Amino acid sequence: MRSALSELKEDGLIDEKEYDILLHLIESKMKGLWHTPSYMTPRRPEMVVADLQWVSGSTDLLSYLLKQATILQFAVGDVIYSAGDDANGIYIIVSGVVKINYKPSYDQIQAREDDGIIPNADIFHDATFESEMTDYFTTGAVLGELGVLTGFSRASTATCETGVMVYHLSQTTMQSAMESFDDHYDSLEGRLWRTFGMKLGAAVLPSEPAFQAWTMDKIKAHLELSAVPIGDQYLTVSFPSFISDVVLIYGQVVNVTNPTEIYTAPCLIPSTCLQIRPVAKWQVRPRVMIISSDDLDNEATGDDEENVSPSTTDIRNFMMTATKPASIDEDQVSQMNRPSAAVSFGVHRNSTVSPGRMSRRLSRAPEIPSNQGSNRSRRRRQSRAARGDNP
Repeated sequence: MRSALSELKEDGLIDEKEYDILLHLIESKMKGLWHTPSYMTPRRPEMVVADLQWVSGSTDLLSYLLKQATILQFAVGDVIYSAGDDANGIYIIVSGVVKINYKPSYDQIQAREDDGIIPNADIFHDATFESEMTDYFTTGAVLGELGVLTGFSRASTATCETGVMVYHLSQTTMQSAMESFDDHYDSLEGRLWRTFGMKLGAAVLPSEPAFQAWTMDKIKAHLELSAVPIGDQYLTVSFPSFISDVVLIYGQVVNVTNPTEIYTAPCLIPSTCLQIRPVAKWQVRPRVMIISSDDLDNEATGDDEENVSPSTTDIRNFMMTATKPASIDEDQVSQMNRPSAAVSFGVHRNSTVSPGRMSRRLSRAPEIPSNQGSNRSRRRRQSRAARGDNP
């Protein structure tokens, strides 16, 4: 951990003061481990949900999900779902170990190659999804996010390696939540796509020349500066100069200025591409994850205010909202209703509650004009040169 912290300081992601504070905290925690008891009380199940990336910071969303969730328990060897099953919502692992196995089919491989349709597999070792993959998930892992977003059937099989307890949020519950928590800059749908995109991006970026010298920790820190714009106005999107990288995480897009360049998910959009739109006969709505520069605040204030368009401001607001740290403390969670219990696959329905809405902060902005982002390539090259990356 000390070496990782030193690397963050050398890369300019933290300053000397922050380094000293974090190093002191790490050393204090390490000393505390010397007196750690042989048994540690497991975390409260509600806190597992509160710490999810797409829940963190929204007490209204957390309260709604906990009221609608059902607790399910599985025995060793039980199959939670199988490849080919219809998408039936999200499973959040509270305790236990779940094995995920993905075996690609010809149709799945063709759908990804032809249309950029990513299989609903919950596993990302191979970004091409052309080989069999197996992984193990435990407390805090979420299964089924992509199925909620796309409605496509499951592409993997989940088997319990131990006794397992999960929170289950049905497809209907999640669809209702996405309709209710629909703030323009901070929608639940956008949060879910961002979480999915960060997992997929961690599999895509290491193979790109500009990132081959990066550690996985550094790549994940870079992905934390991301957002996925949601809305019809972003079918055609230009990239302002403060955007460092763009990852296509679903579907197909074309370079507006050079229509012969077609990009299929998952891939890193070249820095020379400044504006994209869906291909002419798109099968699924494309989704892009835009990643800001390391110092978004300085980039944002460094532009000439007279030359900043409303659409550039709109993208900036997306980035500032998505990358803002947020959390929910345990005292807040303790005041919320717990989900109903269901043992051995039983389901107890909760009474319907009216979900709260995330606060709307800013009005919608017009579509991004094509003349924005002309400095994006130059700034990205300068940024990478300063970090010592490969060209």
